[in-house]
Amino acid sequence: MEDHCDLAEAADDVLWSRLGQVKGLDRADVLIELANRAQARGEHSRGVALLEEAAGEAEDTGDARLAAYARYLEGGQRFTLGDYLDSAAAYLKAVDLSRSVGRQGDQARALWGRADAFCAAGQFEEAAAAALDCRALAQVEDLAELGGDAVHFVPGSSGLKVLDHRSGETRLATSADYVEYVRLADGLEHIAYLATAFSTADIEPQVSDAWRLHMTL
Repeated sequence: MEDHCDLAEAADDVLWSRLGQVKGLDRADVLIELANRAQARGEHSRGVALLEEAAGEAEDTGDARLAAYARYLEGGQRFTLGDYLDSAAAYLKAVDLSRSVGRQGDQARALWGRADAFCAAGQFEEAAAAALDCRALAQVEDLAELGGDAVHFVPGSSGLKVLDHRSGETRLATSADYVEYVRLADGLEHIAYLATAFSTADIEPQVSDAWRLHMTL
């Protein structure tokens, strides 16, 4: 598979050129990186197309986990476009793929996204059903204990800017930055759970809190 640090540091034209040179999981990785960049620019339709192709490449190669991740990201971009039912359908694909490899936490996150999409579409019974399924799965996971004398460290809330580790620039954060934060912090052993660490400047302030929570879940 492609080195993610190498992909993150590559220029767009280098990534597009690489697409013609790689296949399978390597191609899926490049497509996902390009889709994240499209999202950061607000080009969500292009992002959806790239993620659909990435999911297909991953499925053809037999990597259901990567395919599920691509479908999960697709659900988020379709949600941003206002295509709520298509978003719910993408999240369902992520649920099914995650189930096939026993990834209950990933199933729960995709179900929560599906619940959000149905809620936005005004289909509240379907939203409630997806949310209940999400809760049932989450209760099976080894989650952090809250209450009593338990103390947990979480990575902040509502920062205004990020320090870009690629360029060294301090700038306003985007949704793509937030996705990277979630992917990294969720895998850290001593981070019990995530907080909405910083604001994303590419989303309207009126919905930014809900959007960050959606991406975190």
